Amino acid sequence: LQSMYAESPEAVADMLQALAISLADRDGLMVYMQGYEGALEEMLSAITQAFPHTEDARQLSTRPTAKGTRSALVVTPQAEATVHYLQAGVFDGTQWARSGQMDIMGRVLQNGYLLPELRNKRGAYGAQVVVENGYITLGASGVSSIDETWQVLLGAGDYLRGLNMTQDYLDAIIVSAVSTFDQYNSSGDYYAMEADMSGQNTEWLISHRAEMLSTTVEDVKAYAGFIDAMIRQERVFAYTNEQGAKCSFPFSEITTLR
Repeated sequence: LQSMYAESPEAVADMLQALAISLADRDGLMVYMQGYEGALEEMLSAITQAFPHTEDARQLSTRPTAKGTRSALVVTPQAEATVHYLQAGVFDGTQWARSGQMDIMGRVLQNGYLLPELRNKRGAYGAQVVVENGYITLGASGVSSIDETWQVLLGAGDYLRGLNMTQDYLDAIIVSAVSTFDQYNSSGDYYAMEADMSGQNTEWLISHRAEMLSTTVEDVKAYAGFIDAMIRQERVFAYTNEQGAKCSFPFSEITTLR
């Protein structure tokens, strides 16, 4: 496609559009979302515009999750569905605050522990750690078992505690993380927007980048107790089929789709 683009960008665009149409199953589309009511309505509107032959948003039903729900499981009747797993930890108002070092810790935990344990050993599609202001999320798609994934995450703190990594190796991870950070913030306008969205100012973002660059192996290891505390909150949200729902994790809310 790259070689074709210089000569005929229109043809490449047509090919991609045809590919998208052939890959997207527009019959029997089912969407499950969880979030704030206003944002859900916006998303429903966007989905029905993208798939005009489905039921419109007025016919789609929404059921709000109870405020303060700590964990939730959604069970689908689709037998081929695998487990999609998300765990959140909230540290807003605690002794911990987001920093550049925390962001690097998330990258180390993702690449050094979650991906090897869940994707390489257990066949998940992928795994990710996302650090934001006030919370951290650890997610995995296509895992085979909720309980097994939970047990893997319970070991995340010990992984950091026993981290055996040279500073040179960590520096390579830092370079990659900072490169991604810079790509998102290379535009002055976007930089200001990102600062506003995060509730911080541009000076904070500059300082945050400097913290990322100065992270040491000991800084990363020091977050072991933090990860232990986040995992112990048991804020687990999962989507799976009836077979995958046979687990021992104590979900506070279970929804079965029909």
